[in-house]
Amino acid sequence: MESANLHHSVFNIEEKRRELEQQGLTRVEVKRRVEDRYRMFSKKGAFTCLCCGKTVNMNLTKDAGRPFYFRHNDESECSYSQNTKTYEKQLSKLEDPSKKDIGLTIFREILEGELKPYGITIDRGYHYKKKLSFIPDFIIQFPHSDKRWAVDYFTAIGQGANSRSYARHLSQRMKTYEEEGFKVFSFVDSSWLSFLEETNKGTLLNAETHVTSKNHEDDLWDTFFNENIQGELLDFFKIETGFDSGECDTRNIAYVDINNRHCTILRFLPISKHERNITFYKLSSSVVPLTKALKVNAEQDQFILSEENEEEKRNNFLEEIIERKNNSLQSRKC
Repeated sequence: MESANLHHSVFNIEEKRRELEQQGLTRVEVKRRVEDRYRMFSKKGAFTCLCCGKTVNMNLTKDAGRPFYFRHNDESECSYSQNTKTYEKQLSKLEDPSKKDIGLTIFREILEGELKPYGITIDRGYHYKKKLSFIPDFIIQFPHSDKRWAVDYFTAIGQGANSRSYARHLSQRMKTYEEEGFKVFSFVDSSWLSFLEETNKGTLLNAETHVTSKNHEDDLWDTFFNENIQGELLDFFKIETGFDSGECDTRNIAYVDINNRHCTILRFLPISKHERNITFYKLSSSVVPLTKALKVNAEQDQFILSEENEEEKRNNFLEEIIERKNNSLQSRKC
């Protein structure tokens, strides 16, 4: 456990370690500094578990790269300690730890800045007071409500691609979140974005399909497509793109460039499925600051992600298809 209560405030010992290391201190110097300042509080039982309230002890590991942590004095387990172990196991096996660490620091900074003024609580997923089989990066809880959101930032979405293990992992994760009553928001590191501008097509691993979502704007795209792309125009679109379905099923996925704090909302149409991946056709995309993407809307039932009204994009999409069809007919006549 990286956090404990101290004097009615949350003390994160890992944040303290990183803070000191960023000042250029060696591991030995960091350990000595933390010992000198906080060991007596630990001996006096001032640190208590965030979950069960039992006294916890401060443990400072010697080896570089290993975390500092708290452990129950009586070596018992509670949901916090159990969830922490589960989370750390998933992190080491399925994520890029250094990128994840930087990303979650930025996510937390932005989420607290955007949501705390509304009295919304942002907490790490392993603080949840119930044992979970899959641990979100963050759990967001709303005041005077049982509404809870699970927020994840995935840094290594392709892990286990050959065995499909990661796709199964994400499928089970999303099912668990749903059963727990969480509304899910997934963000994928932008290093996994694979898209060709010249063809307007890209590839998603099967794992990525489990972290896509569908919202009101996607429904509007479905309605627009099904009402306007029909008959010969639909036949042309199928031949041109490889689209093999009769109706539109628009999805979206959010990619995050953590270094530049940008979020790309990619709205797409799956056009063909393969053993390990799907091919998609891009309908629209928006690049917005992460601070904007993580604002809540007025109803507090959705992250804003992108405030754009995409009516103009839909009309442009239709005009471009019609133009390409007409050009194709003209070229045949010639």
